[in-house]
Amino acid sequence: MSDIKHFSPIDLPLFRRLAAQGVSLDTVAQIRDASPLETAMLGSVAWMGRGRPTFILRGEEGILAAQMVVEETRARITLVAPAPQPRQAVSAWLMLIDHLAEQAGRRGGAPH
Repeated sequence: MSDIKHFSPIDLPLFRRLAAQGVSLDTVAQIRDASPLETAMLGSVAWMGRGRPTFILRGEEGILAAQMVVEETRARITLVAPAPQPRQAVSAWLMLIDHLAEQAGRRGGAPH
């Protein structure tokens, strides 16, 4: 069974390892933001909307992480980690992306 949880500061060492193997899906964030670690930390405390909600999935297919940015009426995935591989099973990724869409809807942003 898979478990998806919101990033918390205790996940920092794990997320650091995952983010180093991840792929950014947002070139603006790559240039503007200091690092996925910083935005994950800010997102965990919801500090004035500056962070990015970050989620970690632990399941049979491994440990995956994803970050998103939620704007007024839309949301987009900004980081997936580790980078998906060609022959990797996709069910865990689909579960994590579905969770991101659900969370975006709760926060007021529609997935874009």
